Amino acid sequence: MEKWEYKIVKFYKLGGMFASNAVKEEELNSLGDQGWELVTVDQHRYSWVFKRKKNRY
Repeated sequence: MEKWEYKIVKFYKLGGMFASNAVKEEELNSLGDQGWELVTVDQHRYSWVFKRKKNRY
């Protein structure tokens, strides 16, 4: 059975708008390079949930 680990990335709002560059494209590419896959966007808590297989090595 596959096991998964999860990472939560939070971003924030300033006033009524999201802060620019809260999460940079380079950071997202780095997460992808590390095997993280975006699985959920929580618009109410301003967070993204990523997962990857546990014990990949």
